[in-house]
Amino acid sequence: MAGDELKEFRQGARTTEAANVYISYEKLLAGANSIDYGDLINLPIELLQSRPDVAAMLRRQYPYVLADEYQDVNRACARLLQLLAGPDGRNLWVVGDHRQSIYRFRGASPANMSGFQIDYPAGVRQELANNYRSCAPIVSLCSAAARCMHGANHAQSNDGWRSARAELEAGSAPRISMAVTDSDEAQAEGIANRIADFRCQGIPYSEQAILCRTHYQANALAKLLAKCGAPVHYAQGLLDRPEARDLLAVLQASIPSKSSVIALQRVATISDVGLSPIQGALLVRLTAETGLSALDAIQRSEVEDVFGEIPGFQKLRQLLHVLKDEIDPARCLERFVFHESSYLADLLGAEGASAPRDLAEQAQICAIRQTIELARMFTGSRRRLDPASAPHADMRVSFLEYVRRLMASGSQPALNLGDDLGGFDSVAMITVHAAKGLEFPVVFVPNLSEGRFPPRSREPLIAEPPGMAQDNSGDGDEQCLFFVAISRAREHLVLSRSTSSGDATLAPSRLITLIDGGLHELGITETRWADTQTRDAPEREVHADVNPVGKPVFTSSQLTAYLQCPRQYYYSRLGLDMAVDHPATVQQVPKTLQAALTRERIRPVRQPNRLIARFDTVHICVEADMIACDVEGRLVIAKHLMGKPQDRDQADPLLALYRRAADDSAPSQPSRIEIHYLSTGDRRVVARSKKYEPGRLLKFVEAAAALEHGEYPARPAEPGLCARCPYLVACPT
Repeated sequence: MAGDELKEFRQGARTTEAANVYISYEKLLAGANSIDYGDLINLPIELLQSRPDVAAMLRRQYPYVLADEYQDVNRACARLLQLLAGPDGRNLWVVGDHRQSIYRFRGASPANMSGFQIDYPAGVRQELANNYRSCAPIVSLCSAAARCMHGANHAQSNDGWRSARAELEAGSAPRISMAVTDSDEAQAEGIANRIADFRCQGIPYSEQAILCRTHYQANALAKLLAKCGAPVHYAQGLLDRPEARDLLAVLQASIPSKSSVIALQRVATISDVGLSPIQGALLVRLTAETGLSALDAIQRSEVEDVFGEIPGFQKLRQLLHVLKDEIDPARCLERFVFHESSYLADLLGAEGASAPRDLAEQAQICAIRQTIELARMFTGSRRRLDPASAPHADMRVSFLEYVRRLMASGSQPALNLGDDLGGFDSVAMITVHAAKGLEFPVVFVPNLSEGRFPPRSREPLIAEPPGMAQDNSGDGDEQCLFFVAISRAREHLVLSRSTSSGDATLAPSRLITLIDGGLHELGITETRWADTQTRDAPEREVHADVNPVGKPVFTSSQLTAYLQCPRQYYYSRLGLDMAVDHPATVQQVPKTLQAALTRERIRPVRQPNRLIARFDTVHICVEADMIACDVEGRLVIAKHLMGKPQDRDQADPLLALYRRAADDSAPSQPSRIEIHYLSTGDRRVVARSKKYEPGRLLKFVEAAAALEHGEYPARPAEPGLCARCPYLVACPT
């Protein structure tokens, strides 16, 4: 079985598994006498289809039916609307714009717009062509984009809008600008400068908005803008806030479990305790060696001998002692914040009960309040589900597990300032999805690069059933999102992109081609924002017995772990390694593969550590999953992966390091780099790339230099890594 046939087989297997899970899920709902969101739509459909008398009664009761945002109606909602309005839809009125269909990932289909007169033959279509929001140049640009958009609705009128508002003075700033920068930092600096320019022209910060494609991008850009001094408000995930992490660390440290020592690094350095980072690191190492809980470990003589005379250490011991029996996570946090520490008072200042001085301080207080509210909500739901045992169970561990699930699933609550924003003038930073229906005098749309807007596409784990998707428009979703983004602006639109991020080169977004013609018609050309700031050297942390000493020699596994996340690597070197048990089937896979390699007369090399990649500043010992020789004497170095082959697998920098080690260690011996896929049995040979491999090798050289200097920033290599990290609560955000 190969190619498309194998792909279809896997999709079918996953779909069958999901269907079986859904059957069990439906049984559980029925047993609990509960329904979910889908049932709120499906059950009324079943009722109206099976009971025409009920449908007739509702039509008499509601003779007129109005539906907004019709382009975002999914198949089930469209059917419900038909049943409510009647087959002829005589008194049905809908409004929608197929160019703004941005919820297809929820099953919405703009095909409802093109098929309206098929569903309702007596229906009449009327184009709404006047735009009362934006100035003429922005309306012209949106219309140009609309003419280039494709998809299931391309047969409809795509002429766009006409500006139907009086022109206002634009001031000195152009209505539309398109900027390019050399780096993410320069892009943030350019946006910060334009924000300040608009403010000087009389446009308050609160009337400016930055629209990002994803929350991950928004969070990264918000941090860069904060360094530039821009007053930006981003409703980031609550659990990403440092205050939330502080409280979660207090919870974990108070648990009578070995895992509690992980949180000591963070708890030891909060204001009440006041240990230095170096002291905190040493405390974690000493307590981890005991194999005890945090409270038991800090009472051991070997720990007391080192920290006994430090006042903060005594405060830490007292704090853990009073919290150890607070099994309710909300009450534990309330006791810490309001009774056993000065944590909140330190944020409020000497006045104690004074109002927040700025937006940043307000966000801190809201994060504390909402974290406690989240714990209280969790406790309440557990008690309702299990009223007998829940009051006596320690729910701190289960709450921390719940928090991890929220983060891993992308469902964590956002920091909600709500009415608390009153009095603070700040720039809103939101995702394009959240901007739907909003408008601002000034709109920034950053990160217009491939892989960002649009983001990298991912194959769905479960394909839509045949016939479910009513259109297949390729980039249609992203085109609609881009159209929504640029059409939020009333007076000024600022588009920008960077050409690189770290070591990666970024190509212009293909979405820019939608507006190329419009920009040309308006005489707008791309401008370059210069990077005028001097970058500070990375913050360095030096901890005893953590940094390598002597000759700079590292293993490939060390540097790979560092590149995955420097901070996670640092915590693992403190002696807090978390063992992971693999299922027996996974453990058997290498044996099966080895048997297959033996049949192909490939034998392992007895001393694989002799493969060393030699650079001017560092030597790297390569630890590959397999280092062997084939029957022709060719050196074979392989990386093992689970899952199916992907093109991006061959871009792994580690493969370039394998080749460099082979070239340096055995220059006269031919070599071959391979990827072995354990779950499928596939083997792929990795071709040499003179264009890309030097840059990939540079990552390891730079990682070695950073390790030499004790640099351990919290910099995960991919979104979602933090939720899976065992050191989540200890890590600085």
